Amino acid sequence: RIRFGSLEPHGMSERLISRITSDERVCPQFHLSLQSGSTTVLERMRRGYSADEYADIVDMIRSSYGEKAHRVAITTDLIAGFVGETPDEHRETMEFVRRIGFSRLHVFPYSRRSGTLADRMPGQLMNSEKTARARELISLGRELERDFLERFLGGMESVLIESERSDGLSYGYTDNYIKVLTKHEQSNTLVETKLRSIMEDEKGELFILSDSIGRDTVCQGV
Repeated sequence: RIRFGSLEPHGMSERLISRITSDERVCPQFHLSLQSGSTTVLERMRRGYSADEYADIVDMIRSSYGEKAHRVAITTDLIAGFVGETPDEHRETMEFVRRIGFSRLHVFPYSRRSGTLADRMPGQLMNSEKTARARELISLGRELERDFLERFLGGMESVLIESERSDGLSYGYTDNYIKVLTKHEQSNTLVETKLRSIMEDEKGELFILSDSIGRDTVCQGV
C-alpha cells in the first residue's frame, strides 16, 4: 500500500492525479490540506488557492475512480478563528466542509505566533471565540465521518493489521483509512473481514467492529 499523508492543493495537477490514482497500490485516501473553506480567509493566509479551486481538485480525484468514487476518503486540516475571520467566513467554512463531505477533519484553533505576518495583522480573535468555532467544526467533522463509515457497514473489506491489543483483539485500517477492530491477527498482515457496526474508543475516535467479535467484548476492552 502507498498512502499520501500530506498533499498541497497547488501541487495537484490533473496529470499527477491521473497518474497516482491509476496505480492500484495507491490507497483511495488523500490528506489534502485546506486550512479554511472561505476564499477570503485563504487569501489572508496566502495559501495560493481558492475554495472553488480546492473543490475542483477533490472532484478530479473522485472522478478518476469512476464507479468507486464513493470509496475515496478525503481528509484535511482546518484552522478555526484565523486573524480577522468573521462569523460569515466561519459559516462559509462550515458550508464548504459539508459540501466536500470530508471523511475526517483535523481541527486546530488559530495559535498566534510572535514574529509572523499574521501576528501583526489586525483583527485577532478572542481565544474563547476560536475555541467555540473549533468545536463546531469538530462536531461537523464527526458527523461527516460517521456518514462516511456507514457507507461500508455490512460489506467485506481488506484490513491491514497495525497493532495488537492486550485483550486478544487487533486494530487495522482499510485502504480508505477506516479504522477496524477485529479478532486477534498478527501485525502487518492483510485480513478480509465484514464490517459490522460503528463504535467509539476511549480517545473519542470512531472505528468499526468486524463481524468476528461482539460488542460486549469490545466494551469490556475499552
